[in-house]
Amino acid sequence: MVLSHHSTEESHLRSSEEFKQFNVEGMHCVGCANTIESEVLKIPGIEMAAVEFNQGKLIFKADSDEAVKKVKEKVESLGYKVKEGARRKQRDKLWRFFLVSAVFTIPLVINHFVPLPFLANPYLQLLLCIPVYFIGVAYFGVSAYRALKNKVTNMDVLIFIGISAAFFYSLYGTIFNLGEHFLFYETAASIVTIVLLGNILEKQAAHNALSAIEKLAAYQPLKAKKIVEGGGGEEYREIPLSEVRAGDLLLVVSGDKIPVDGTVVWGSGFVDESMLTGESIPVGKEVDDEVIGCTVLQSGSLKIRAEKTGSATALNRIIQLVREAQAKKPKVHRLADKVSSVFVPVVGVIAVLTFLLTLWAGYPVSTGIIRAVAVLVIACPCALGLATPMATATGLGLAARAGILIRGGDNLEKMKEIKKIGFDKTGTLTTGEIKIEKIKVRDGNNEEKVLSVIKVLEEHSSHPIAKSVVKELKKRGTGNSVNLVNVEEVKGFGMKAKDSEGNSYLLGSLLFIKKEIGGDVSAEGDIVLAKNGEIAAELYFSDDLREDALDTIKALKREGFGVVLISGDTEQKCRTTAKALGIEEYYAEQLPEDKLSLIEKFSRESGFAYVGDGINDSPALSRATLGISLAGASEVALHSADVILMQKKLHKLPLLFKLSKLTIQTIKVNLFWAFAYNGVAIPIAAFGYLTPMVAAFSMIFSDIFVIGNSVLMRYKVK
Repeated sequence: MVLSHHSTEESHLRSSEEFKQFNVEGMHCVGCANTIESEVLKIPGIEMAAVEFNQGKLIFKADSDEAVKKVKEKVESLGYKVKEGARRKQRDKLWRFFLVSAVFTIPLVINHFVPLPFLANPYLQLLLCIPVYFIGVAYFGVSAYRALKNKVTNMDVLIFIGISAAFFYSLYGTIFNLGEHFLFYETAASIVTIVLLGNILEKQAAHNALSAIEKLAAYQPLKAKKIVEGGGGEEYREIPLSEVRAGDLLLVVSGDKIPVDGTVVWGSGFVDESMLTGESIPVGKEVDDEVIGCTVLQSGSLKIRAEKTGSATALNRIIQLVREAQAKKPKVHRLADKVSSVFVPVVGVIAVLTFLLTLWAGYPVSTGIIRAVAVLVIACPCALGLATPMATATGLGLAARAGILIRGGDNLEKMKEIKKIGFDKTGTLTTGEIKIEKIKVRDGNNEEKVLSVIKVLEEHSSHPIAKSVVKELKKRGTGNSVNLVNVEEVKGFGMKAKDSEGNSYLLGSLLFIKKEIGGDVSAEGDIVLAKNGEIAAELYFSDDLREDALDTIKALKREGFGVVLISGDTEQKCRTTAKALGIEEYYAEQLPEDKLSLIEKFSRESGFAYVGDGINDSPALSRATLGISLAGASEVALHSADVILMQKKLHKLPLLFKLSKLTIQTIKVNLFWAFAYNGVAIPIAAFGYLTPMVAAFSMIFSDIFVIGNSVLMRYKVK
């Protein structure tokens, strides 16, 4: 059998696999992330790059393996370590730095508040401060050097200048025996220790908000039980997951994770699919049912035929989609990035002005240095840099765990524009599990051959109805008694083919048949088969509404959304469906170009979301302000959608819009806090109302507030 159409799944996978992820070690602040991002974007062949500082990840899109290699070389040339796969834990090293610093800093701080005679010796204070300062050089100084070498700035530049100013001014006072008013060793040491503690707390908070990718990847099993023929019959051999190939027969017993996507060929059982769909109720599986890799067989035993392995499995495609989502930043994130990029130089200028104005006002040099150091330390570009990505990552992660895949943080912003939501009918508002009520074969046609032609044609269709038709015909005992060639799917319309005898066939709606053969033909069936330009058979279907469709429509209306039904089905069927669901506005018998015109019109008038799942819906999904598709839809529809509902149900739609609203609100609060904090704290430090020690604690609190406010989203959606 020769097929003229290409696999949309393969093209989708090629596109998704262009997104790569590196784990980057050595980033201390958002400035480090901005440096890496800006340098990677300069590499030829890199279309998109985003660094998630809070997760230590670089996500990018490359057009070749050579570009990927150059990315790794560039990041390492900046002084960072690149690692594919699991991140190496750096917290142990950070903790060692902090503990050593704390041991030497505590006596200096105690002496500052409660003078101790034996610590009055400036050389003893110098000895206590030197180890802490060298830790500061190793941790902050190296990072600052990398940044300045690449003509960028980050928070470590401010920190390093601050501790160096305090340390060398104190060293100058010690060497020339200028007295205690020239000693600020405790200031340099406390800044290093406090900021190290802040980094530990930030990394711990970010670790607690693990990315959706890491949580999903953790579900992957390591091995599979392959069924092989032995001397005494079937034998079971445990093999690594990487060795499983399409077509292999695998055994899955109760409690096992299903290794790969496949089809049940023997047995029955109940499968927990909650890790992908968010649905806690196990799903019954029997022969011919599809199963998804990494879901758990709770009871029963199954033999499955592997269909998709490696990067083609549903889980790996989801991981690719989440990776793609993390690389797409909201517009408000780009604004924060721009502010962060100029923030450090501006703060440096303010610190210099603070020092000069303090001297001009008649204060001693020591006062000017302390105030300038306080300005350098209290300024917090990290709060600005974390404001958007922390909230976005939390929102995307919450959605993923609820069975909703949002393909990009920018789509979270789109959702706030939505005023009206359009639905396809078949497979979206209805179950798509078509039942054949009646088959009408025209005179002169052999029923067995006609049904065989329909079955073969539908086996090569991506439309959700086709799967149901094939399943129904199999139950009737229809086989593949004809050989078709040049099978072609006309997207959104129907199927074309010829048999070995030269007969031509068309299968689709009556509108499609009329368009192809012209003339005055009539039929009443839901789909029609034409042979050599003449009607050969008609199939009449029934299709049930989804059990959650009515409640979903009511919930969306309560939230103020307009709802419209747009379908290629008949006027009578659309009217019946719309009435049952309380939808006042509907459009029936819409061809793909009609749908596009309507959707473009609605999108121009106001924000418009479209929910569909068929191959004919893919152009509509891409033209709408926001395209939403259901899992199990055609690959083209999934690739065109901005949001994918992993459960084949609609009741997650209200949650989707609630999450979007909550995420945007959290971003706004985070940004307000970050701007307000810096706007108030820097002047206070400049006027001498904060010591550098208090300033360092304040900076840490600013970061923790932004992270904590983002994590609180978890509890607001329950």
